[in-house]
Amino acid sequence: MKNMSVKDILEYSGGTMQQPCPNKAVLGIVRDNREVAPGIIFAAIKGAKTDGHDYINSAYAAGAPCCIGTHVPEGTKAPVIVVPDVEAALLKIAEKYRAKLSIPIIGITGSSGKTTTKEMTAAVLEQKYITVKTEKNYNNSLGVPLTMFRIGKDTEAAVVELGISHFGDMHEIGAVAAPDIAVFTNIGRSHTDNLQDQDGVLIAKTELLEHMPKCGTVIINADDKRLNSLVINQKKLSYGINSDADIKAEEIKALPGGGTSFVISGKIGTISVSIPAYGRHLVYATLAAAAVAHELKMTAEQIKKGISAYCPEGSRARLIKAGDVLIIDDAYNANPDSMQMSIASASALPGRFLCILGDMFGLGGDVEQQHRECGEAAKKAGAMLLTVGEVSKCMGGMHFSCIEDLTEKLPELIMPGDKILIKASHAMEFDKITDFLLKYYGNK
Repeated sequence: MKNMSVKDILEYSGGTMQQPCPNKAVLGIVRDNREVAPGIIFAAIKGAKTDGHDYINSAYAAGAPCCIGTHVPEGTKAPVIVVPDVEAALLKIAEKYRAKLSIPIIGITGSSGKTTTKEMTAAVLEQKYITVKTEKNYNNSLGVPLTMFRIGKDTEAAVVELGISHFGDMHEIGAVAAPDIAVFTNIGRSHTDNLQDQDGVLIAKTELLEHMPKCGTVIINADDKRLNSLVINQKKLSYGINSDADIKAEEIKALPGGGTSFVISGKIGTISVSIPAYGRHLVYATLAAAAVAHELKMTAEQIKKGISAYCPEGSRARLIKAGDVLIIDDAYNANPDSMQMSIASASALPGRFLCILGDMFGLGGDVEQQHRECGEAAKKAGAMLLTVGEVSKCMGGMHFSCIEDLTEKLPELIMPGDKILIKASHAMEFDKITDFLLKYYGNK
């Protein structure tokens, strides 16, 4: 943080200071007491397993000028700003802090591809700007304020991921980010258990537009029919593969070893790029990042260099060579649209195709039908389909009751040269399958 003091934090939070506290400069706010340093305020949040209030004294000893909590625990020596709800207070503070900032803020939202697009956009912007980005996928009503608090005196741009699951969520975090540039990746079938259908998803996501300046820019995926028909008051810039977009990808080719090359064309000019990763979703993320860079007047050379610097994060379409098989680790999360895109992308890689698919959560409507669609996509791609999960049984293929049963059978099913796609919702813990394959084939 910059140009903030204890007095500012107290005022913005709406809380009361329970002990005398000098009006020191505030450099940030964190929820993990291990991240506290001089000038960093500790926000004590009660979680399912631990209560942050138990760490107030240690945070103060580490240099926190004060702490924020719902009460002052007995024996506490630290000055504490007491508020009814710590997370609500952080939202208030972050919104006020955002109003003080003059750097470009880029907001990334959509049903899938948010984190990949955020990472790609940050990789590109870092070629010109000192950039803060959302860590991991901390994109909710707690993660967004914590991201904003990391914007300091040297920060020149910020890329903020915005995730929602209910109507009204975007109003909370959109008011905090208030992006100058917003990227909408797609409107798919995620969180339809709460948002009803894709039209509901569109309504909930586009609440963000109400928190943007009129002079802002909205960047949309023109291949998404709902986004392409969206009426926007701000400047609109589009990207796509199949559509007549402002910024397009052409001559898309899979490279040996799992990379992807293509040509970016349109308003941005013509730029030949290579991504050190595979998949159609990466092409979309690259186009979105290029569109953001174009709005920020970056050069073609800077854009190309940033794209080359991108590295997949976590279990998001990682290509891992293990012995003589290729693992496509895309197990971080899934919805029907992202799963079908992963299947299509993986099918373009060489080798016999095994799809290990699992349950997708957060779906409304006919959940089994949405799973069956993914099973059909795997079969059309010529894959051997293996499934784990209560609902995924309806996909067809060879079903296993648990991950342990699957991994026991896998060595009999896999052949040298196979490519193995692993994808399901995060709660299915399919990272255990990747770990098994790495251990088994790494020891061969």
